[in-house]
Amino acid sequence: MKPSNVRVNACRSLLLLLLSALPLISAAWVIDTPREGVWVLRNDNGNWAGWSQGVAHQNSTEYQTRKIFDLNQLPAAVKAAAQAARLQVYFAIQDYSWAEGAANRLDESLEVVVNGQPQAYQTADPRFAGRAAQKDKLQMAWIDFDLPLTSIQGDRMEVVFRKVLPPGKDKADDYIYPGIDNTVPTTSSFLSRDGGQTWTSEELNFIQAKGEYMIRLLVASQPLQGQLQWTPAGLTDPGGLAAYLGLENDVLRLEPLTGAWDQSRPVRISLQPADHAAPEWRLQAKQKASLQMVTPGVYELPPDRRDVDALLIQNAASLQSLTVEYGLPVTLPTPPQDMCPAIAAPVGQRWTTPPKAEVNQRQALLQNNCLRARFRFAPVFELESLHAADIDADILAEPALTHLFRLQVGEAVYGCRDGKVREVTPRADGFAVTLAMPTPGLEVVFSARLADDELEFNCLVRNAEDAAEPVRFHLAFPHLAGLRLSEQSADDYYLFPWGGGIIASMNSRLRTSYGENSAWWQMIDLFSPSRGGGVYVRADDPTALYKTIELRKGVTAQNDCSVDNAGGGHLAPEMLWRTALDGSDGIDLCFGYLRRDRAPGASFAAPTVRLGAHAGDWHAAMERYARWSNQTWPRQPFPSRLTGRWTVFPIGWNATYSAMFRDGAYVDSYVNPRWDVPELMSWWTWSFVGPWGIPMEQLKDVIGDARYNRYKSYFQNYPGTDRPAYNLNRGDYDGYNPDWGGLPALRAHIQKMKDAGQVPMFYTDPILACSTTKIGSEYGPKYGVMNPRWDGGHKCDRTPPGYVGSYFSYNMCLDTEWYSEWVAKTMARVCRETGIDGIRLDEYGHRGYVCESPHHQHIFAEPGHNAWLQALSRNCRQVRKAIDEVRPGLVLTTEFPGHDCMSAALDGAIVYDLRRINALRPAPINLFRFYFPSCRTFEIDRPPTPDAPAFMLWNATATFSPGPAYTDEILAMLRRHAALFDSPDMTPLVPTLRRNVYANRFRHGEETAWTILNGVGHTVQGPMLAIEPRPGFEVVDLLSGKELTVVDGAVHLFLRSMECRVIAHRPKPAP
Repeated sequence: MKPSNVRVNACRSLLLLLLSALPLISAAWVIDTPREGVWVLRNDNGNWAGWSQGVAHQNSTEYQTRKIFDLNQLPAAVKAAAQAARLQVYFAIQDYSWAEGAANRLDESLEVVVNGQPQAYQTADPRFAGRAAQKDKLQMAWIDFDLPLTSIQGDRMEVVFRKVLPPGKDKADDYIYPGIDNTVPTTSSFLSRDGGQTWTSEELNFIQAKGEYMIRLLVASQPLQGQLQWTPAGLTDPGGLAAYLGLENDVLRLEPLTGAWDQSRPVRISLQPADHAAPEWRLQAKQKASLQMVTPGVYELPPDRRDVDALLIQNAASLQSLTVEYGLPVTLPTPPQDMCPAIAAPVGQRWTTPPKAEVNQRQALLQNNCLRARFRFAPVFELESLHAADIDADILAEPALTHLFRLQVGEAVYGCRDGKVREVTPRADGFAVTLAMPTPGLEVVFSARLADDELEFNCLVRNAEDAAEPVRFHLAFPHLAGLRLSEQSADDYYLFPWGGGIIASMNSRLRTSYGENSAWWQMIDLFSPSRGGGVYVRADDPTALYKTIELRKGVTAQNDCSVDNAGGGHLAPEMLWRTALDGSDGIDLCFGYLRRDRAPGASFAAPTVRLGAHAGDWHAAMERYARWSNQTWPRQPFPSRLTGRWTVFPIGWNATYSAMFRDGAYVDSYVNPRWDVPELMSWWTWSFVGPWGIPMEQLKDVIGDARYNRYKSYFQNYPGTDRPAYNLNRGDYDGYNPDWGGLPALRAHIQKMKDAGQVPMFYTDPILACSTTKIGSEYGPKYGVMNPRWDGGHKCDRTPPGYVGSYFSYNMCLDTEWYSEWVAKTMARVCRETGIDGIRLDEYGHRGYVCESPHHQHIFAEPGHNAWLQALSRNCRQVRKAIDEVRPGLVLTTEFPGHDCMSAALDGAIVYDLRRINALRPAPINLFRFYFPSCRTFEIDRPPTPDAPAFMLWNATATFSPGPAYTDEILAMLRRHAALFDSPDMTPLVPTLRRNVYANRFRHGEETAWTILNGVGHTVQGPMLAIEPRPGFEVVDLLSGKELTVVDGAVHLFLRSMECRVIAHRPKPAP
């Protein structure tokens, strides 16, 4: 052995000894060992904070970011053993030229300056997570930058990220986004606004983000290289690259395990014999990656971050060997999140003793049949224990971490232990305790009581009558932290309302709020698969007051296990408390409320909270929540006129692809069996004057080329002429285009669709009122939303100062009496006049706008608050009542469900749930579709997702698309079995026989069907579904029509990754 190797191995042995003896933590710096021979120095926790507070938005050369590493935190043995060093940066890149005019894709550079030495990279470098066009997905990813070993030999290492403009380009349009972790203090990160001349650590982006840039130092003592070798005799794969390897019709198919190779490094493929047919590296959606031949039989795949399907080699019978050389990932691959773990029987039993509330001046005990809570009032007020009977466990693993409520007043943060107990009031079913908080005059009244088999908590914050001045505070209530249900926290699961639902056990940091594609319900569930039960926390809030729903598991979170999409509506940043959760080894959760001001004598009562327990997994909690929700907000009848309708076809958005009127008549190409629900847009009278009164021929000059090109589908030639017109002339919803035949022609066209068995609907958007309409010109200034922070892409010189002008229109405030009533009357008038079967309220359900207009009074919102969803929920009920008076059974839909409160008045809503896929939610289960079926969900696949058809079929959801989202075969099957897939007897995520293979069950009469999705990540085959054979019954694949054989009580299937099959168990048809 060479002396140098002896020295390195000795150092490595010493280092491993040190690592086994103590954690390498000093101050804010931590050293991780993700695999043998790899060390990562970091001072962030991996908790990415989203696209606002979670990134530096670097575009100009003046905007620079810097991180300084204290290399003394690296043990000398690590430095001595180093064979490679890298920077790891969590960041993204995108070209934003598409928003400014002609798109030029990624065409700029960035420099990573290490200790003053710049390393240049193109923004189009395939190693990066780059968004080169508007249709691409913007995503964050960990990227490695190689470093010279000399850079880690000193006491400190300085790293600067900066943009570089190419010659001849004077304005940058490529952005780089280094990630920021807001959950740690700022100690080593700096921002420059002036090209590196001066630096500050007071903010890490231009909107006052705090924390640390997610930039880490990696040191490796061995080459990170792996090799797979296959011959007809067998497979040698020490790195575990092959997830699936099979010979299929003389094709060798190798599916690499996700995360098992470094996609930012080249892959080399060698075949023997050398003249064998070239391999194919197939990507998702049947795309092919470009392989470059190095020498005969040797091929190289350049760095490629796209999702891979398989390596395919034809004529496998003549293949003598296959060798794949690749870069090993820094972190060992982990299996995908299992969303449907096996659930044990409950280890505990519910109590049969009568409920009891024992309260004195020192302590309280509240116990029903499934929960027991112990509080104490002296020497401080706190929750000492919370025992769940079903799992026979006290879930407060660290009681001191639970504060019951948290108040932020200025820079001070208070919890239950910080208040002086002023009064304890025993009650028959619980107690109330009054606390005097450290801020003079600030009081909290916390109460707890038994509520049947639940516990009820209430929290009131008040400023005393004799307080000297108003008080300003944020409130988080309830606040429960350090929760553990299983023996090990890693085994605990949670259900969180992001998208159609996250069901996960991975460490995470989650925060969301109502609107669009999130917080469709206001409940969090925790459960222990090993102990057979769980607990839930529900906001018992019939007002659906704006709140953030927050959960944090563990101190650190990896990759995209952080979700922070709270806010919206152009809230002032200071209205939101960044988080009241500090992080722990268990699970922390809370509901957060916007900042409030209270004068002396005034108070704020947070919505009531209920805690409950259950056996089994989250299903019981979700069923309980749905019952509460349906009782609180009675829903529309189910089934409805949309039941059994699978396709919505939008017409009128584009003169080329979806024109509604052509050659002197209404287009009727969409009056055919494929389309169940034609939705007509621009059916009202168009304007020959553009938005904000701009003459159409001057429009491009006034709003600029970029805006005009981006929104040119809104500006079409009037049908049958060369005269430009404004088809988005939204507001009055009348006129009905006399040149097209007016109301009689429109009614006739509507009747034609009805006669064809369709349900024709109108697109509307009452949030918008163009100045070219009567309602916009007369009432826009009075009822338009005003918000000084709005600066959207539609803003131009003609936008009235102070007003929100999205889509070049007044954005009307629905949180007003007069305008909301006008909307209801107008929608009813339209239905009465035209005979249309339904209305869609576009944009309803989004997060809207904080309105600060002095020209009208608000129904719900306090100053600076977002009450948009409360206002829209009320308006949906108004519209529902008004159109029901016109003709019972008229259909009402929106662009988003909003939340369960708003959706109660609806027959359906568009959802964008396919966008909500990450490590926590590898398959987008839409629980809203299963538990609130009266609001039919219409999935829109935008931007396109390769696995969208499988995901939609798995959820058996309807579609909103101008194209065939479902194949004719799938659509025909869904229609044949509409009674089955629209049955109220349906259950998501029932057990299967294979981990990560997921099934949803539908029952109608004696027939049961399962939609089965392979979420394993690669091809699988074998027993998948347990079925007990029954005489006179058959098991059938509903798509192919083939009968399947049940072997030993199981159905065997061959499934590609993310393939969906539909299996039915039903009575055999009569001969």
